[in-house]
Amino acid sequence: GSVSVEPDVAILQVGVEVFAGKVSTARSEASKAMDSVVSVLKKEGVEEKDIQTTRFSIYPRYDYEEVTINDRRVGTQVLTGYTVNNTVKAKVYEMAKVGEIIDKAADAGGDYVRINGVDFTVDDSTPYETEIRKMAVEDAVGKAQEYALLTNVELGPVISLDEMHSGSVHSPYEADYGMRMMAAAPTTSISTGQLEISLTVNTLFAIK
Repeated sequence: GSVSVEPDVAILQVGVEVFAGKVSTARSEASKAMDSVVSVLKKEGVEEKDIQTTRFSIYPRYDYEEVTINDRRVGTQVLTGYTVNNTVKAKVYEMAKVGEIIDKAADAGGDYVRINGVDFTVDDSTPYETEIRKMAVEDAVGKAQEYALLTNVELGPVISLDEMHSGSVHSPYEADYGMRMMAAAPTTSISTGQLEISLTVNTLFAIK
């Protein structure tokens, strides 16, 4: 059983990535940029409980250079600096403001900002589960009766029934804002579309 529904939550993946010669410099710049991004999210109505850090990493970056050793040219790693990456997940419930919030977050983070994507979902799928469960069971019974008729047997009682949720109610929208957005640019257009919530049942019937 499945139903199509309008999403009521957008989940933004917003990050900052900073490269510098020293870890302390990269970490400091990343912290400032992320603080600006989070501040904008909160000003736009995103509650603190709906902002969660999903990734923080510090790793060295190397270049490969050729050097002469004993009259032989060999490749060697040369440390050029360090990259700090900090990413947060933010839930936005005002769907009409998603594009505007993306723009403001991108502006706040400057050249360091990374918008890694947008997922659309429903905050609570429970109200739809009764409907799709009924649809799934009716479909299972109908197909079992059809097969019984085709094979000239009589359908017996249900021996077992297993329920499985299939797929996901998320609908990913990929985005990449590696560069700072111009202040005069129009608001980013985001289309939410529809989501499919589905449920599958495996049913075993006896044959009389």
